[in-house]
Amino acid sequence: MVLLPGSNYNHTYWDFPYVPQTYNFRRAMNAAGYATLVVDRLGIGASSRPPSMLVTATGSAQALHEIVQALRRGLAGAQPFAKVIIGGHSLSSGIDVLEASTYHDVDGVFADRVLPRPERSRGPRRDGHLPASHPGPSIRREGIRSGLSSDAARNSRPRFPCAR
Repeated sequence: MVLLPGSNYNHTYWDFPYVPQTYNFRRAMNAAGYATLVVDRLGIGASSRPPSMLVTATGSAQALHEIVQALRRGLAGAQPFAKVIIGGHSLSSGIDVLEASTYHDVDGVFADRVLPRPERSRGPRRDGHLPASHPGPSIRREGIRSGLSSDAARNSRPRFPCAR
């Protein structure tokens, strides 16, 4: 099982050092008989730091594909793995799905917290801030569809070339 952390985390998300017998997912999987490889995403933690223009979802999926292929061949002299499952938290769940749907070389995808929990996206948080998915009062007054920010709605040009 290859495990990737979410956007604001490094490998310690899966390999948590505090009270590891209770809070360490990697150790729990190893104890259950599963081999694991915890990997930092490109540009994070112990991974390489390519130029930022290369740190994309596609580039991350390609890097993950290379890891999967290396495991199937026998990474670092180890026996080759016949089955490889990829797991990701949050942002990395999307990278996992992209790798699996592009290269078709994994036996399973484990997605942890792909979307925010519904109870967290219905209204103001405890700190008073609204989640990005919540159509704030000013957006409702302006008659803008839910899911669009007021800045994007006022702007006649899309912020991202792919958002046409």
